[in-house]
Amino acid sequence: MALKPITQKQFLVILDKLTDTYWTKATAPKETREVVEYNDGQTGNIRKALGFLNRDNITLSKPFDPAADKALMAWYENIRKNGTTAEGFTVTITPVNNDMAGTTISGVTITLTGCQVVSFRTPEVDRAGSAIAMVELELLYDDISF
Repeated sequence: MALKPITQKQFLVILDKLTDTYWTKATAPKETREVVEYNDGQTGNIRKALGFLNRDNITLSKPFDPAADKALMAWYENIRKNGTTAEGFTVTITPVNNDMAGTTISGVTITLTGCQVVSFRTPEVDRAGSAIAMVELELLYDDISF
């Protein structure tokens, strides 16, 4: 069977609390196991064992649209004032076809559960520039499934 790789732009990233907010960029979830070294005491050899699992935060970003992003800003304002629930929220990263409809490709969907907001960045201002204004959301997550 021939491989059919997709491009990085062929993903749909959705927060379960903001289904109408489309993120254009997401850093990849990364898990790393701590490696612990110890001396076994008999042979004088240094042995290694796996320790705790660490999950790096992810960052979502998107172009800022003042009218379309009212729900995003209201959602974050609510988190600032009230916090999130202990179970957090869910982020899904789903492969889609390279068409205008964004039809889902059957296969693997990456699901991050127990997400919590670590930081939120509003758009930078540069009245002398022409770069697109971006919004960034940094999240931690408790678990990942495929």
